[in-house]
Amino acid sequence: MFTPEFFNTLIVLNIVIGLSLAAWRFYKDMTRPLPRHQPTPISDDTQPHLP
Repeated sequence: MFTPEFFNTLIVLNIVIGLSLAAWRFYKDMTRPLPRHQPTPISDDTQPHLP
């Protein structure tokens, strides 16, 4: 039962399952809504110095 073909099949199945899960996760990450941008308060340190 434990032939080289059996182990090759296990390896291929692991690769296929892993790639499927990675593709699903990537798809879910790309289709989720983006969080709202919160503008940061402007301080004097970030403003250009005027002469």
